[in-house]
Parts: sequence; C-alpha cells; structure tokens
Amino acid sequence: MPSQPSKTLPTASQPGSTAPKTLRAMLKGDSWLWESISCLTAVAGIIATVVLLHCYDSKALPSWPLGITLGSLLSIFATVITASISVPLSSGLGQLGWIKFRHQPHPLAHIGNFDAASRSILGGLRLVILRRGE
Repeated sequence: MPSQPSKTLPTASQPGSTAPKTLRAMLKGDSWLWESISCLTAVAGIIATVVLLHCYDSKALPSWPLGITLGSLLSIFATVITASISVPLSSGLGQLGWIKFRHQPHPLAHIGNFDAASRSILGGLRLVILRRGE
C-alpha cells in the first residue's frame, strides 16, 4: 500500500500563508487588532455619550457619589473617544506614507511629513497643505 503524503495545514509563519495569526502575534502589533479595538471603543464612547445625554435631557442634574457630575462624565467620555480615534488615525497615516513610497520614489523629507502628521495636529495640517495638489 503506497504511503500517502501527509496533509499539513499552513502556519502563519510560512510565507504567503493565509492561516490565521496567533494571538501573540496579533497582540504584538502584527495586525490591525489594536486599531479595530480603538475604533470600537470610540464608537462605544459616542453611543454612551448619546445615551447619557438622552437619559438626562430636560431633567435635574443628578447627584452622584464622589462628586462626579454630568459634565465630568461627559469630559471622560470625550477624552476616551479622542484617544481611541488617535490610534487608528496615527497608524493609518503611517501606512499611507509607506504606500506612497512603494509606488514611486520621493524625497526622503516626504516620509518625515507623513511621520509628523501621524504624531500631531500641526503635522497633519502641514501634510494636507503640502500634498493638496497630489
């Protein structure tokens, strides 16, 4: 009886593999896991803000323990939303810079523009102004 070749499943470490990555690789940053979680957190924060405002619309201000007010809770939600949105935005701008350089050569200063845009608002504005015609 001829021996049959063993059937092995591809692993994520093999080149060209479509096998799912390990949890360790995803947590290390080899995927868009953190960006996806950040987007979901931002959406949850927006929903929580809308629900909170709807529940207390045209009502007296609540008296919560520890001196927490409606305004301070909304401020916390806004901070969480802002921080959550910055993660995928920063990663996306960094990836956009590498995509741009992949297609054709550009001066090295251009990669600095994308890097600055992923780090600050002023860098983002500078990138928009410099790249408007492209």
